[in-house]
Amino acid sequence: MKTIAFISMLCFVLVACKKDELVGDYEILQGKWEWIGTTKEKTSPYYPDSIFWISAANHNHAYHIEFEKRGKVSIWRNDTEVRWYNTNVDRHLMSKDKYVLNEEYFRISLSYNETKRMKIWMNEDSMFVESDFIKMPWVDYYQDLFTYTYRHHYKRIN
Repeated sequence: MKTIAFISMLCFVLVACKKDELVGDYEILQGKWEWIGTTKEKTSPYYPDSIFWISAANHNHAYHIEFEKRGKVSIWRNDTEVRWYNTNVDRHLMSKDKYVLNEEYFRISLSYNETKRMKIWMNEDSMFVESDFIKMPWVDYYQDLFTYTYRHHYKRIN
């Protein structure tokens, strides 16, 4: 009985540690990205939409995202790693240049949880990230009659 329990646990650990390596089509994600600002979009079915720009230069903290080849993404604040996740790319396609030219779109599940996702529109130099889970530095939310969506802008630094 102990042998069966050990083999079951070993299989679980081996399967649970699987992540998408960032090679081939996913290689464009690799590297360190610096937060330069955020577009805050306020929408409501009853009021006109509004969009605000929040500059990183006017914020108290510096944020970075780092994607490693081995399939790990790290969130950094002021040169301190605050959180990391295994990546699982569940959607990748060429986009219609929604935010940048020659854009690629990625939807990434973090640590195999489909409710914890990042949506990324990017090219070689620029990345736009939305997430209703990761605070980088803000997270999307709904309050009263308004939905607040934050689209974080990053530039590649290596």
